[in-house]
Amino acid sequence: MDNKLYNLNYLKELSSGDKEFEDSMISYFISNAPAILENVDQLVADEDWKEIREVIHRFIPNLNMMGAESFIETANTIEVNTEQGINLDTVPGLWLQLKEWSISLIDQLKEDFN
Repeated sequence: MDNKLYNLNYLKELSSGDKEFEDSMISYFISNAPAILENVDQLVADEDWKEIREVIHRFIPNLNMMGAESFIETANTIEVNTEQGINLDTVPGLWLQLKEWSISLIDQLKEDFN
């Protein structure tokens, strides 16, 4: 893929050039994101809106760290909808989209940094 789903400028800014820190954050994301995705899959199936909101709320900073800015709007929409109990019928579709993007992001990071 030529189009990268990530932009590590924010991570590089945070790290102040500490390559080891950057690598550890990328590795952390690659290692932990799949379990988060699996967890949210089950929460969506269970329609556990409160827990979905909490998990997505904690996942958004990870997406920010990887510079996955195109994902943030969808993640924020899921968070707001589940928090406010509105448009809950849209959450499974939004989640599926966010999950697919996240899997592609993980694959790109693995390919580029492993």
